[in-house]
Amino acid sequence: MQIEYDNRTGLQSRLGMVSIIASFLGLVNSQNGVPQMFSERAPFIREQASHMYRRFLFSSAAVTVEIPYVITTTFWFCFIVCSLTEVSSPFSEDGYGFLQFWGYIVVYTYLMLTIGFLFAFLAPTVEVAIVLVSTFFNMWNTTSGFTLPAPDIPVFWMFMYHANPLRVILDILASVAFYCDTKSDDCTYIYEASQADLCHGVEANGTIISGSDSTCTLIPRCQLITIRDETFPECAIPMDSCDCTYVKDQNNIFAWDILHETYDFSYSMVLNHGMILLAVSIAIRNLGALVLQNVDHNKR
Repeated sequence: MQIEYDNRTGLQSRLGMVSIIASFLGLVNSQNGVPQMFSERAPFIREQASHMYRRFLFSSAAVTVEIPYVITTTFWFCFIVCSLTEVSSPFSEDGYGFLQFWGYIVVYTYLMLTIGFLFAFLAPTVEVAIVLVSTFFNMWNTTSGFTLPAPDIPVFWMFMYHANPLRVILDILASVAFYCDTKSDDCTYIYEASQADLCHGVEANGTIISGSDSTCTLIPRCQLITIRDETFPECAIPMDSCDCTYVKDQNNIFAWDILHETYDFSYSMVLNHGMILLAVSIAIRNLGALVLQNVDHNKR
């Protein structure tokens, strides 16, 4: 079931798998928290009436107790899925990539769980809460930048793109799964000879030729393309010592360079984005506590 991504179709399939992982875990956990919280609402109201404990402590405990569940379930989910697809596989030489992948999934899943609890505190019934969760998640899924690239999103809806937890986790997971240092010396482009090989500094018919009278570098007659602001023949390929995957049907451009240019993924922002998700999850947990304190659906 390994998804090769040395062609455009495989690259999109592999990125789609990452998007499915984030969407599935986010939707399932946000909706699972709603009926669970509603089942505890009646006992909570009864015990609150007898002043057994404060509402803030109840809401904080309800979310905190889910942390072991989130850690355990996401680990086994990521372990199985990543092993089958070899997307940040735990059996790869660099096991740190899997730990990164799983760690950020834990933070994201915890965030979606707190969002589900927040809607459970706000809504008067289970049905209304689930509809609200589904509506917001569908809007996030549409504006995450995967199904509809950011440049194609209408200006009016761009706020959903920037305030989108699914977009942030997709950026994180794709960066962890695909990132490769394509600017290293090992990934310098060389040229694959084809058709007529010429030299002696001649340039003709879109062919770059370099050399001297005694030695010459053979560079093929190819269509010129631009890679990272440098001009190369279309048949340029990375050196064999480079571990980065390049897409053969996209002029041998590196897979990470394509994703970086198309979706604006940034590996340098992974830690910052992870901290943002964690901070937002804590803020939503506290907001849920305030909602529980001030919203009473039992008043008639």
